[in-house]
Amino acid sequence: MTYDHSSRHSPGIRIAPSEASTLPWWLLYVCFVIYGSLVPLDFHPRSWDQAWEMFRHIRLLDVGTQGRADWVANGVLYVPVGFLTATLFTRFKTSRTLVLALIGSLLFSFTLAVAIEFSQLFFPSRTVSINDVIAEFFGSILGAVFAARWSGRFRSFLSTLMGNPDRLVVHLLKAYAIGYIAFSLFPYDFLVSASELEWKLHSDGWGWLAAAEPARGSIALSLAKLFAETFAVAPLGLILCQLTTGRRPWSHTRAFLSGAALGLIVEIAQFFIVSGISQGLSVLTRAMGIYLGALLWRHRTRLRSPRLAIRFRRFGLPMSILYLIALAAANGWFDHRRVGIGSAMNAFDGIHFLPFYYHYYTTEQAALLSLVSVCLMYAPIGILAWAYRNPPGLAMLAATLLAGFMETGKLLLE
Repeated sequence: MTYDHSSRHSPGIRIAPSEASTLPWWLLYVCFVIYGSLVPLDFHPRSWDQAWEMFRHIRLLDVGTQGRADWVANGVLYVPVGFLTATLFTRFKTSRTLVLALIGSLLFSFTLAVAIEFSQLFFPSRTVSINDVIAEFFGSILGAVFAARWSGRFRSFLSTLMGNPDRLVVHLLKAYAIGYIAFSLFPYDFLVSASELEWKLHSDGWGWLAAAEPARGSIALSLAKLFAETFAVAPLGLILCQLTTGRRPWSHTRAFLSGAALGLIVEIAQFFIVSGISQGLSVLTRAMGIYLGALLWRHRTRLRSPRLAIRFRRFGLPMSILYLIALAAANGWFDHRRVGIGSAMNAFDGIHFLPFYYHYYTTEQAALLSLVSVCLMYAPIGILAWAYRNPPGLAMLAATLLAGFMETGKLLLE
């Protein structure tokens, strides 16, 4: 992290270490929050007086155990709002401007939360409550506190992302580690009483080897989830090896045991989450993931970009065929009975093409997992496009066409 102390700036003012603008990211995320808070956009007109009278009498609801995830998710949704808003106004880091920026970010976040809650009165499918405003305000406070401590690092990351590829991998790995832990514990609906703990003990959400709840799906999907858990942890193995460079090298046993310890900690934490799934197999997959990451680190000289691209091109055709088969299996093509064209057309007529429409009708955890899963499903297309030196636009077009084909094929499945 560097600072510019040139004479054109007054003494005591530190310049943020990045010239990358936070504004586009802030604007994009705020628009996402507004849109996501109004989906499925089922607008019902009301008079202003009627809406104001209803808003004056919104209540504090008893969300209960099952509604806690939704309540906490509302707070998590506003953490980036507080963080990005505070970061937007903290380019010059004097103590005075920092305090003003934090106050301004909280005022904006609170105003946004109240305005969205009021707007939801015109969309009856949405629930309007004081609970949401409280959660969103606390999330904004948390985001602003994070900005006071780490906004400089965020700007540095943006700067690296925009124009310093040499350090991009290091920053991405660190960001990935934070994101992985945050994702593993989402939606943070922790057990808070003995009765809830007893309920968890008798639920299908955990198992010494495998939890009964995820085992109800297809075998292909269950195996895909286990492989995804393994590969998702591999970057953490790279990080651990990179942080301990120059010290005692990582042996196979040390890497495996470290992964098992990480898996055990995460699974124990997930056991104390209402919507969490905890199982012994996930300890094993994380141990294998850290081991895989350590193995990649040991052979990192062989994984230089030119060599890696050549290997991908050499096995491009068989890898593409295997990928298409795996993608079809993950989309349920081999697990459901086929139906006729008439049934497919009836199903097509009932489809809602509004983005994130169906995510509103499921839990926050399932919605986030669905988004991440779909992104990972089509990530290999980007890797192959990079290996064959094709532009990103072509990869996006290929992924769009392939996703459209896969989704259309689901209409022919029961």
